[in-house]
Amino acid sequence: QLDVCRWLYNHFLKERKNFWENDKISIKRFQQYKSLVTLKKEIPFLADIYSQVFQDMADRVDRAF
Repeated sequence: QLDVCRWLYNHFLKERKNFWENDKISIKRFQQYKSLVTLKKEIPFLADIYSQVFQDMADRVDRAF
């Protein structure tokens, strides 16, 4: 579960950097919450983890910014 959290944290961080570098748009955690549904469908190893854990990762990235 920790590996999945690490992967997701890095994914959210990369997503924010890409949005800023490409479009100068600052996305927030609520926008990243919405992407969780799609991510869980696309990436099988994410399906076993509770959504609240994923939301916490988005919160941590948000606090880092």
